[in-house]
Amino acid sequence: MRIETKQIKIYNFDELSEDVKRKLIEKEIDYQHEIYCEDWLEDDMKYKANELLKKYFKKNNATLKQVYYELSYCQGDGAMFEFDLYYYNKYVKIKHNGYYCHMRSFIIDTWELTEKQENQLKEKVLKMFEEFENYGWDLVNYRITEAEAIEILQENEYLEDGTIY
Repeated sequence: MRIETKQIKIYNFDELSEDVKRKLIEKEIDYQHEIYCEDWLEDDMKYKANELLKKYFKKNNATLKQVYYELSYCQGDGAMFEFDLYYYNKYVKIKHNGYYCHMRSFIIDTWELTEKQENQLKEKVLKMFEEFENYGWDLVNYRITEAEAIEILQENEYLEDGTIY
């Protein structure tokens, strides 16, 4: 029979080599960004869409139906949303149109508005969608700071190579 005892050196984040710390910080920043985009971005976009509807159509006569966004730096990327509203006391639907989802990928579905009213509405919607799209880009471009990443990383213990113990 044989018994072996293995000793393992366990480090706090601050005790790791600078090279290992740098890699962990970069990895944590990317990880936090991915988690945000997967778990929270959609909720934040829906919240902003409702906020913009109240801002641009003050009488609470607009109802959010669906949020569309593709914010990955490809052709046709952007953000918009579908909603129903009463505009000049006439029922109107703003609907997604086409394969892309950017601020111009919508149609105004109504037969009741005059041409002038429809043009006014189109300009208002474009302005609102531009604000929405810029908000979305700001969210996906945000990264936590190094200080925030370090604060998260300091909660763990590590092996010498940076593996969490």
